[in-house]
Amino acid sequence: TLPLWEPSPIKLGAVGYLSKPEGKFITLFNSLAPEKGTIGAVQGLPSLYGYGRVSCGHQRQDRRNAAQRGYDAFVGLLTFKGKSGDFSSQSIARRYSFPLKSGHKTARVFTESTMYNYMESLDVPKKWFKANVDAILRIYGPVHHIQKEDLFLVIGTLDSQDYALF
Repeated sequence: TLPLWEPSPIKLGAVGYLSKPEGKFITLFNSLAPEKGTIGAVQGLPSLYGYGRVSCGHQRQDRRNAAQRGYDAFVGLLTFKGKSGDFSSQSIARRYSFPLKSGHKTARVFTESTMYNYMESLDVPKKWFKANVDAILRIYGPVHHIQKEDLFLVIGTLDSQDYALF
């Protein structure tokens, strides 16, 4: 697997590949609207919607519950008098531990809250991908040096406003 060390916005329905030297996902076009593609040949591909009903779901995931976030906001409003007589607000610090194993590589992404977007049923995306993968390779294969095994159809994304990678 290849971690996305340079996270970038990727839309649901994106068709693309992982660029291993750069460590990022390269979007070729979006299967939900191929007519908006930049290459004329891809504009002739059918939309994912032409293969059946595509329904998307969304789920918010918070690391801290509402009570914890409220407490953080309250403490952030408080000011404290220091020894020198000047006022300062107390900073909020939290510590998290992650298990590490000697000799094993690890990568972590840390975020307070995320929005998980996904396609609820995979029948339509599978049918669309199988029907169009050869046409996509004819259009993009020679230019991007990709093969069938390199292509991805994005069926789920995890969006976050703030994150840290380590």
